[in-house]
Amino acid sequence: MKFIVFTIFSVASILGQSFAVSYSLEQLVDSSYAFSGDVKNSTITMEQSYNKNKEIRSRLFPKIVVHGNFTRNMRSYNRFSDESDFSFSSELNGGFSGGSDWGDRYLASLLDERFDMISFGAKRNSAEIGVSVIQPIFHGANGMIDYKISKVESSLLVCHWQEVRMLVKTAIAKQYYQCQLSLKRSQILEKMNDIAQESHSVVKSSFRAGESLPYDTLISFMESVKAEEALFESRQRNALVLYTLQKESGVKQDSGFSVDDSFPILTYELSYETALDRLNQTNKQITTLRGEHDRSLLMIEKAKQQFRPNLQVGADFLRTSHFTVPGAFSMEPERRVYVDFSYDLLATGTRWFSLAQAKQNEQVVQNRLDDTLRERQLELKRCWEDWVMVKARLDRVHSAMEIGKQGIETALEQYRNGVLLRSSLYEIQRKSLELEMSYLDLIYRNNMAVIEIRLLTADYLYN
Repeated sequence: MKFIVFTIFSVASILGQSFAVSYSLEQLVDSSYAFSGDVKNSTITMEQSYNKNKEIRSRLFPKIVVHGNFTRNMRSYNRFSDESDFSFSSELNGGFSGGSDWGDRYLASLLDERFDMISFGAKRNSAEIGVSVIQPIFHGANGMIDYKISKVESSLLVCHWQEVRMLVKTAIAKQYYQCQLSLKRSQILEKMNDIAQESHSVVKSSFRAGESLPYDTLISFMESVKAEEALFESRQRNALVLYTLQKESGVKQDSGFSVDDSFPILTYELSYETALDRLNQTNKQITTLRGEHDRSLLMIEKAKQQFRPNLQVGADFLRTSHFTVPGAFSMEPERRVYVDFSYDLLATGTRWFSLAQAKQNEQVVQNRLDDTLRERQLELKRCWEDWVMVKARLDRVHSAMEIGKQGIETALEQYRNGVLLRSSLYEIQRKSLELEMSYLDLIYRNNMAVIEIRLLTADYLYN
């Protein structure tokens, strides 16, 4: 029953692969760029920073304010003011200079208190309309530093955008070569399964003819089942890695998704010294920390600006009028030029603490930069040594494979001549296929090492 299920699965896999749509690495990378939320967000954030730069730059221009106002001044009654038009007490005293009784004076006082702060007399009005031009001086210096900080932050976001694209491509490339490795291993496992099944058939025929022992038949049967299981698991793994690659790249393919059958050996043409120099200059993590260090230095300059007074100059171009009768007024020109100066004497401690924090932050960023530089250099050294070792093993295994192919031809000739047993031929073929399997694993390790080196040296950008 298990053999029947395996056969059906194999036929379905073969039929599915015959109608599969094969994708190249470049196609999948392009698709992942359009599909990845991280790439989209990094693009939006980068564009957002450009708008922030424009916003900060616009603050550096003088402020031009158009303004106007109308004022109605209310002159209130005040019995204690010499300018009051009327007072009950004064009228009482003036009209009855000879004196008045206590009740009259008390009544006059009550009336004064009752009408206190009630408006009497003519109303004075004013109107004003004009244009004011204001230009900060020391505030403008802060604005220039803010603009420089914004430019540095924009460059950091561009660096982040490039790093995100490299990381996306790296993830897709690793998954892509893993799919190619899995498919190639399945092809070898199919050959090993064919050899195991053929060997088992030969041993069964020999057993029926009385030329082999039951033990030999049991061993060949176990080998055939083991080869079947390995092939079955390999095809299941193929389906999983292909499905994973399809989902990560965002390819809308309902069925028959596959990758190119080629399994190239990636190379890296630069020397270690050149790669190390590129890492120091262009590695995205190091470049980002250098940008953060530049920003921390600008923050120190901004903190120093707090010790300067607030100073701005301005000019008003106005037309004003003061009148008492509505409509009876004329707008007279008026010009004003002024300097506005202020300084908070009690904020000195706050300014010193702010400057101290900015300097400490610069030291923290510098330490992070030094640590990251050492870590990336060590990581490059490990990747490079692993890649050199894998390249040497690739050459040796390839040479051994060529010798193995010649050995199989010799073994087949000896088997046809009756000099070599079928079990010995099967063992030689199996060893040769295992060598091919090791060669595929080394290609995969080589490609992973080259990808990591190119990622560390920021040499893995695509369009």
